Amino acid sequence: MPPPPHLQSSSTTFHSPIYKNSEASVSRRKTANVPDFGFPLPRFIIRGIISIVIPVALVVYYFLTWWRWLRFPEGSSEVWQRTGILDNVNIVNYSWFVIATFALNLGTYAVAGSVAGMVMRKRWAPKNFRRLLILSGNTFQDPAGWFNALIKLVQKRRLYKRNGTLWDILAFFSIIGFAAWPLTGLTMQTQDGFTISRRYKGDEVFVVGRNHSSINIVNQTSQFTVLSRRNDTFDLDRSGSRFGYVLPDQSVIIVRNQSRSINLISNVNGSLELGTSMTISELADPTDSESIGYASIFESYPGLNSTVVLEAALWQSISPIESYGRISVNPENFNFRDAENDIPEFRNTLRYPGQKAVGVRCEASSAIGTALINGVDGTYTNFTQLDAEIRNGGGIKRFETGIPHMIVQTPYIPSNFQLSDNVDWFSALYASIEMSSLTTNAFGDFLGAAPSVLQAEDLKRAILRAYKTHAVHIMYDGLADPTFAWKLENVTMGTPTMILTRGVVPPEIILGMLMAWALAIVILSVTYQFRRRWTETLDGYTIFRFGVDRPDDVLPEMLAGEFDNAAVLEKLPGMVGDLEPDNEVGYIGLVRGGQEADWGKRYG
Repeated sequence: MPPPPHLQSSSTTFHSPIYKNSEASVSRRKTANVPDFGFPLPRFIIRGIISIVIPVALVVYYFLTWWRWLRFPEGSSEVWQRTGILDNVNIVNYSWFVIATFALNLGTYAVAGSVAGMVMRKRWAPKNFRRLLILSGNTFQDPAGWFNALIKLVQKRRLYKRNGTLWDILAFFSIIGFAAWPLTGLTMQTQDGFTISRRYKGDEVFVVGRNHSSINIVNQTSQFTVLSRRNDTFDLDRSGSRFGYVLPDQSVIIVRNQSRSINLISNVNGSLELGTSMTISELADPTDSESIGYASIFESYPGLNSTVVLEAALWQSISPIESYGRISVNPENFNFRDAENDIPEFRNTLRYPGQKAVGVRCEASSAIGTALINGVDGTYTNFTQLDAEIRNGGGIKRFETGIPHMIVQTPYIPSNFQLSDNVDWFSALYASIEMSSLTTNAFGDFLGAAPSVLQAEDLKRAILRAYKTHAVHIMYDGLADPTFAWKLENVTMGTPTMILTRGVVPPEIILGMLMAWALAIVILSVTYQFRRRWTETLDGYTIFRFGVDRPDDVLPEMLAGEFDNAAVLEKLPGMVGDLEPDNEVGYIGLVRGGQEADWGKRYG
């Protein structure tokens, strides 16, 4: 059904029947070509659907963005998981800067249709024509309109000539949208991350090394449990080839003195004492049995319930160098650091006069088995401990039992502590942490000199790297070449990519504001936009026609001065209704007394 001709055509031929409207007789002008039987008020279905779909779609899109990326706390691994929803970070991020530009205009489009229907209802109709004019200008969507209303309130200190309840409600929700939409882009930011995707598929993952370990710097002897009982006067061996002894509780202390014959660092003197809760029989065991490995001969290996203690105390002293090969060196040109953060009780002992000691204490345990693992955040569930198969010729030492051999640079520790002295274990500690040192001069003379002794933090890093190296050794089953490693089923692969994280503005606040904004628009659209009404929007042409309909009420001299001071506008009615409610064919205009239009009636 087409809309009434007076809403379609600007060419008018007027005739002037007279009507009664409770208070005054007004000349009614009627658009030409209107049949006597009139037209029913039109519906604007498409505009109503758009007014609902667009706000809902925008809020749903932001909710999905929040659900996919922004709901996770900073540093969470969940943002790295590939979900298939909004995974293109750049498109999502930039789209919100574009949407924020047009969203307010889309909201204005949706509300404009609702206002045209609401001014035809008694509940929402403006009390006078001035308020209707303000609504037609959509000032409730404009910061200038909000500012003017605030100025009036401050100046008059009362709600004088305010814009009406309908304007206030629409302005309130418009302010929410006006504040929320520009801030959507500040609730998110892009960062470098990983995209996690599937590589293999299977039922379970084989875990070659589940371990628990802790490593701490020691500042006093009371923090030791093995080395605190060391014997500083104990004569190891008259021949000098015995490098250790056993304590009463079967704990072992291994002693390594620096060998001058092969030492690559000439200006540092160092000695190491290594204490462990392992027994000498366990240290001397060459097999992969339960005492030192993961295999089971008579019983299962201890597993995570048995912690192995490893303690290291490194005594050192440093001296400046006077020559570098054949070239004299001024020691003042170098800054040689002595031990800092050392153990006071171990300074200048009988066995190591003039030296300071730094210390580290470690606790470790491990087990092999099956589990469900999450490689992104390093967690696992449903772990089941298993025993390894016994190998002929010896196997691999457990994570916690193989470190003493690595530190003292020997594959085998005999029960009599007869260790080779032709091993430069001291330089190996420097090399393990890439400690800088002076090497050769212009003549090729190799006189290595270190600018500093190993500090407590350096010793901690060196031992920690020993644990890491041994863990890799276990992972590849003792093979130096990782090409022989097996494939792990059900493992994910991380690919470097951009991820979206929370920005400076909490997204939950913006999400709540957008939901309130959209809910208000949707409720108004559902309630008023699918009803019949006289026009699609409250536009300037409609307001002009209302003025033409009342030539006797509005004279030019009555409109002198500012808009807000035009008293005649306060006297004219503001509700849009039926001017001829008693006739079969009605007429839409400004009514006083609240006569609503009949949705089933025809109008001319």
